[in-house]
Amino acid sequence: MEPLLGAALATLFGFALGLTVALGATSRSRIETPARLAAIERQQRAILDHLGVAPPSYPDVVELAGQGRSIEAIRLYRQHTGASLVEAKRFVDGLRTR
Repeated sequence: MEPLLGAALATLFGFALGLTVALGATSRSRIETPARLAAIERQQRAILDHLGVAPPSYPDVVELAGQGRSIEAIRLYRQHTGASLVEAKRFVDGLRTR
């Protein structure tokens, strides 16, 4: 095998191996992120409860969710908070279970 071709193949293999390792780390962090976020939110709620601070309420969002107008409630919650679609849906779904 020519030295140049061997070096090119070695470089390509190294790149592929590095990419595989990086993608593995990315998918692992994606799995851990929701659990970490949930733990942080529980800690935040505990601190707010301890300090006697009520979390912000959004009466207009609560009203829309109570009327079954979930999409409008999600849209309004996102406008108020800048939350992602998933976060807003979780919030509105949580209102329905209360």
